[in-house]
Amino acid sequence: MSLQLSVCISAYGEPLFLRSVCAQLSELAFVDAIHLLDGPYAFCQEIYKDCGFYGDEAPSPIRAVAEEFPKVSYSFAIHPDERSKRIHLYQQAQGDLVLLLDLDEVPLSISMEALQQFWDSAYSVAAIEMLNIISASVREQKRAKKYALFKRESIRAEEHLDYTWLVGVNQNAPNPARMMPLPVLQVDHFFLLRN
Repeated sequence: MSLQLSVCISAYGEPLFLRSVCAQLSELAFVDAIHLLDGPYAFCQEIYKDCGFYGDEAPSPIRAVAEEFPKVSYSFAIHPDERSKRIHLYQQAQGDLVLLLDLDEVPLSISMEALQQFWDSAYSVAAIEMLNIISASVREQKRAKKYALFKRESIRAEEHLDYTWLVGVNQNAPNPARMMPLPVLQVDHFFLLRN
């Protein structure tokens, strides 16, 4: 059996890196699909409309990028909250492994060897190593670990939330025995700070 990776990207806003990420991932034979879930949270909708951002329909830049790549599955919805959006996104995955990314995260290296090593391990959750790049008048780089790779059949959609960094979402304590200690892949994470 050939190991398959489903990549799930939570989106809302400007697709600065989306085209290059979709192009890179589309070339990998073991990536079965790239699921792009777009849309704001319901509680933000009126604020976004008042500020001139879209609210009820998909913005053409993100939709246009998604349409360029056959492996990309695109959907747009108004989500009640972050929890429901993340669960919906995870449920779209059909691959053996699920990689969750945000729109500001760019994979640097994804090797089948590293994915296979994780798959063959007793762990159900693996981390990505993030190089947090902070853009402002001074550029800082900080490394961090984020649990964003899951064995789909071992971790339910609701359960994956316990291993992710989310603000304002009720989470249970993660089970350390299920977490692979070393990161499996690397990503650049771009914090875009405005002066």
